[in-house]
Amino acid sequence: MINVGVPREHRGAAHGVLVYLTGEMDAREAALACQWLGLRYAIPCHHDDPTLPEIVRFRERLSEARQLDPTASEPVILSPGETFMLHPNT
Repeated sequence: MINVGVPREHRGAAHGVLVYLTGEMDAREAALACQWLGLRYAIPCHHDDPTLPEIVRFRERLSEARQLDPTASEPVILSPGETFMLHPNT
C-alpha cells in the first residue's frame, strides 16, 4: 500500500476537521517510492475513486515503467470494498 491521492470528498468536516491536510504523494513521487522500495505490487490508498486523475497518472507511470522493466512494480488499483489476494509463489 502506498499513499497516493486523496478522496474526492473530504469527510473529515463531519468530525470537526475543516481542512484536509495530507502527506500523500503525487503520482510521480509515489512511482519513485515504488521503485526505491522495490515493490512487486503497488496499491494506492487514501482515495475513494480509482478514476481520480492522480490515481490514473500513478497507474500510467507504473505501466510505463513495466514496459521498460518487467520487474517494476505492478499497479493494483482497487475501488472501495475490493480486495486483492496474494497466492503462494506470486
